[in-house]
Amino acid sequence: MMNLFTKAFRRYLLGRVFRFQFTASEDPGISLERLNASGIEALHIYVHIPFCKHTCPYCPYNKVPWDAELAGQYFPALKAEIITYADVIGRFQVPSIYFGGGSPAISPLDLVDGLTLLREVFLITGDVCLEINPAECSKETLRVLKDAGVSVISVGIQSFKNELLNLIGRSYDGVTALKALKNTVELFENVNVDLMFALPHQTLKELESDLKTAIDNGATQITVYPLFTFPYSTIGRYKRLKRVKMPNFMVRRRQYYFVYDYLVSEGYEPVSVWSFMKKASNSKSVKYSSVTREYYLGFGAGAGSYFPWGFYLNTFPVQAYIERLSMGKLPTSLEFAFNKRMDDLFWLYWRFYDTVILKQEFEKRFGKDPKVKRIVEFFRKVGFLTDEGGYFRLTKRGAFWIHLAQNYFALNYVNTIWSRALIEPFPELIEF
Repeated sequence: MMNLFTKAFRRYLLGRVFRFQFTASEDPGISLERLNASGIEALHIYVHIPFCKHTCPYCPYNKVPWDAELAGQYFPALKAEIITYADVIGRFQVPSIYFGGGSPAISPLDLVDGLTLLREVFLITGDVCLEINPAECSKETLRVLKDAGVSVISVGIQSFKNELLNLIGRSYDGVTALKALKNTVELFENVNVDLMFALPHQTLKELESDLKTAIDNGATQITVYPLFTFPYSTIGRYKRLKRVKMPNFMVRRRQYYFVYDYLVSEGYEPVSVWSFMKKASNSKSVKYSSVTREYYLGFGAGAGSYFPWGFYLNTFPVQAYIERLSMGKLPTSLEFAFNKRMDDLFWLYWRFYDTVILKQEFEKRFGKDPKVKRIVEFFRKVGFLTDEGGYFRLTKRGAFWIHLAQNYFALNYVNTIWSRALIEPFPELIEF
């Protein structure tokens, strides 16, 4: 059903013959002049640290087991990439920095070293966000991160239940997960907790218990997402072998609606289709999000960069990334070039994900585009959207369907790109 739904909208908006094409690229073509000409006054930054002490079977992201020798080559290469771009665009304004992985805090001093460099070469004006594995949430590590200026932190707990943690291959238990959350809340005002729903055999009672534990222990934001069974991931292979039986559509919807209603009743409000933030009691509450920043520059193996003229990916294999920079070259591998309309549609996709679309910006981008306006009107009529004056807001029903579309997008489109990029350092063409 989602396949037909997605194909229909793709054909309606982009035409019957449109193909997504990621082509080989060695340089994203960034320059200060080009940014200024595009009206870009600031760029967010993403930094990818691919190392993990324990790789999780469900995780689809670019990751490698911890290797001190390899890390000793990777972090200098990462700094070289940062300096290369800083030499081109100067002390450009950066509203936020996000460290992802892998396990970004696996080597805290190297992370702090990289953050110090970013502050030296760019004008950092906003928050520094970091995701962290519960097994790494010692008070000592958290204090190092806090002192370095990390202000928003996301603890990848997934569940407090030992049975579910074992199912998804996590290396810690529920006691460790709870201690990690308590340690983090002691030091940080803005703490997101990642949890999972629609896991095989997971019950509503278990889901409620996980949500309640996160709330009772101070999570200011809770992100609850489904298990992504990417075909190239270990758990994806298990699914093909019938060792993992995923919940059906009805169970998934029931659990999603339960999460939505429960968190809203506890004083949290939707800030994306998967994330709920505690209603601000002070002006310091900050939304944690890794994917909805408007334009950003990515550093590290497999990192993406998004500009008005295109989306770019660095090479995924860590050794290829290191070698490229040792040769004095950028590690760029793939380019998805697009025009103004594609940029606008990309913006709309992520505003649906955010659950809120500001009318003023929508009119600026699509005021003369009847196709897009008809889609928004259709969503309103079927109960996916409500008109709330200055903005449109996704309803619970709409958020669920956008969540399904996001899941489909990841398992079909993202999987097509990443499964090739993980094994081919520099593909010539990826098309779908």
